[in-house]
Amino acid sequence: MIAGINVIRGLRYENEIDTYSDSSLLDTEIESIANKNVILIGNPCQNRFSRQLYGKTVENCASGINRGEKIVELFKNGKSAYALVISGYNEDDVRAASVFVERYKDTKMSGTSYVMFHEQSIEFRKQKI
Repeated sequence: MIAGINVIRGLRYENEIDTYSDSSLLDTEIESIANKNVILIGNPCQNRFSRQLYGKTVENCASGINRGEKIVELFKNGKSAYALVISGYNEDDVRAASVFVERYKDTKMSGTSYVMFHEQSIEFRKQKI
């Protein structure tokens, strides 16, 4: 839950009018995220919707994420919706990625995918979505 608080604090506008929901739900509490703008917290082993977006199964959910990686990635989620996935190798890495999102104004992040290793960027991919 701490990761979720970090993300909400970082993404709120200073003079925001409350037109968006900032409620948090577990992946087990909703049926579908199809065609919805969502922020997903957790790697494919921790969050079934992250697993769905990455095209993983329960059996191979950990493949492709290396020890120490912190990941922030944007996915197209329907015709006009997006899913922001905040992920990492383990819970500590997910929390570190959430702090990065909380402080996004201090970063040079752009594009659709950002992977950090030991607080340093190791990969940056700009992709058209």
